[in-house]
Amino acid sequence: MLHLDYEINLDENGEPQVQISKYYEEIPEDKFMIISLAAGLVSGMIIHPDYKSNFNENQQKVFEITSRMLQTLKRDIGNHLKERIASNNTEKNYDVEVTTIVRRNALNYNGIIYEDKIFKREIGLKVLVLETMKVYELQGGIDNENWVEVK
Repeated sequence: MLHLDYEINLDENGEPQVQISKYYEEIPEDKFMIISLAAGLVSGMIIHPDYKSNFNENQQKVFEITSRMLQTLKRDIGNHLKERIASNNTEKNYDVEVTTIVRRNALNYNGIIYEDKIFKREIGLKVLVLETMKVYELQGGIDNENWVEVK
């Protein structure tokens, strides 16, 4: 289940805009959900019986182009998710999963709780960073300069 904190405010022109929380960490599942919802809504508008009477020809073309673009984005992000899910279903070659390099670097020196297990920040700890889809291992020390990409 995904949770996305947002607010709707007015921009400098007085137009409504969605503002995502400043603490939000971008993850592919959120993008897929948002793009899928937008694609479904725009596609639904196009097939609605009142579509042609509510929008002029130029507006209809914009909606149709937007619908195609959203479907393309949805497909591309969906393919990325499929690869990620497939790689997660194979044998894990890491101990802990984090969303970003910043989160990896902030891992606690006194203990890391992940999937109901406690890991120490020690030489040999392997971390999957979703942002890069790469695994990093602590080698030769336990500080941030000791993270080495595992090939």
